[in-house]
Amino acid sequence: MKKVPVLFGLMMTFMGLAICGYLVVEVSPFEASGQDNREAIFTMFIGLFTLATGIGSLLAYKLHRRWPILGGGADEDLSFRHGVLTGIGAFMMALLALYDMLDFAMAASVVTLLIFLESYLQNRRRAS
Repeated sequence: MKKVPVLFGLMMTFMGLAICGYLVVEVSPFEASGQDNREAIFTMFIGLFTLATGIGSLLAYKLHRRWPILGGGADEDLSFRHGVLTGIGAFMMALLALYDMLDFAMAASVVTLLIFLESYLQNRRRAS
């Protein structure tokens, strides 16, 4: 068992939890003037990305160990890349939700684009 993907996933998960937890408990999303606190919102998106990346990496690692074909049958460990794609998807959906543009069609489009990106990355590696 390789320990690097598990340690990376745990590190990203705890870092994301720490960022999101601190912002939820200590920082207001609004400034004293009533405007949005853009720095806090941006930092919350970074925390969400790292949390989703860590959880996605751990889940992908567990699934790849159980069913190796999910990783494209490769010898290398792709759980980090799948975790990053999960984080990108969570970031994009949260950003769309912030601007009230997230519905089923947009969520399905984001997931479809991420699937196409992963398919491209797997096929590009095989071709070279």
